Amino acid sequence: MLTMLVCLAGAGIGVRAKAEADSKAAMQVQAMFLNVGKADAALFTVAGKHYLVDTGTADAVDAILCALTYYGVTHLDGVLVTHMDKDHVGGLKKLLKSDLIVDQLYAPFFSTLALENHPV
Repeated sequence: MLTMLVCLAGAGIGVRAKAEADSKAAMQVQAMFLNVGKADAALFTVAGKHYLVDTGTADAVDAILCALTYYGVTHLDGVLVTHMDKDHVGGLKKLLKSDLIVDQLYAPFFSTLALENHPV
């Protein structure tokens, strides 16, 4: 499985070394773009919190769960659904029924009504 990891870090200016190290850790962002075929899914880690953007198709969610397990992610602070196309939201139902803990689900307002009736 192709996974790309991008790390960005920043630091405060004019502070002691420990405060600078703490600042770098707090500002670190990791983005992993998961290859789930003709679908979309990305995992962002910001200050130790994990956010999944889109869930791929229903067939791709197993690959997403496998990647999350590989990277030691057992808890998602949020799942963000960008829109209701099957290649972005198709794996949501199976993801939410998995052992993975999900704190929040985020979706555009226009999609929240569709989510109730969408065959995911």
